[in-house]
Amino acid sequence: MPILRLGIRADLLSEMERRGVPVEDMGVSLVSLFELQAKAAKLGVPSRYVVEAIDTINHTFRVEPFFNPKIVETSSNLLKDLNDYVDCLILATAIASKEDLVTEDQKILGVSNEMKDRYGVNIVSSKEFLAHLDSLKS
Repeated sequence: MPILRLGIRADLLSEMERRGVPVEDMGVSLVSLFELQAKAAKLGVPSRYVVEAIDTINHTFRVEPFFNPKIVETSSNLLKDLNDYVDCLILATAIASKEDLVTEDQKILGVSNEMKDRYGVNIVSSKEFLAHLDSLKS
C-alpha cells in the first residue's frame, strides 16, 4: 500500500528495485487491484493516487485475470482452507501460475505449509522475501 501513500513502512516494489531485482515477470491478481481500490476508497485516499497506483501496477507487473478456469477451480477448492473467496482467488492465481506468493495477509500466511505440501507454492511475507534476496547475494 505504500504506492497509495498510506505510510506503510515496507515498500516491496522500491526495495526490489533498489536490490536490482527484475519485476517485469512477476504477476499480480486482477482481484488485488479491486482490493486496492476498495481499501483506498474506505480510507479516503484521493482518486488520483489510486489511478496512479493502478497505472504503475499495470505497467510494472503481469496482471492475471481471476476468471481463468484453473484459478476458478482452484479457488473453489481453497474455500475450506481460507473461508474468504478473495483470498482464495489470490492464492489460486499463484498456484495456477506455478509461482510463489508474497503477501502480508495473515490468513494466507497461516496456510503456507499446507499449500507448499499440496501445491508446491511458497508463501512468504515481504520481509521474508527480502531476507531471501539478501541471502542470495551473500
